[in-house]
Amino acid sequence: MLLDSNILIYSAEEGEPRLDAILARSDLAVASVSCIETLGYHRLSDAERQGLEAAIARMTVLALEVAVVERAISLR
Repeated sequence: MLLDSNILIYSAEEGEPRLDAILARSDLAVASVSCIETLGYHRLSDAERQGLEAAIARMTVLALEVAVVERAISLR
């Protein structure tokens, strides 16, 4: 399951059982750009950042090739 940065940021908030169930899965992946967006979010506390870093460390991080980035930019 590929997670978007929104899901990761919302997961930093305590007590969201639906997100807890998703994050417990073993088949999670995240795009490198989502890591940048998530860990660069200006409202994260130190504790939230540490929790997110630990969660991302358990996921497969998918790098974006230059061709994919360029195509996404052209489509926007």
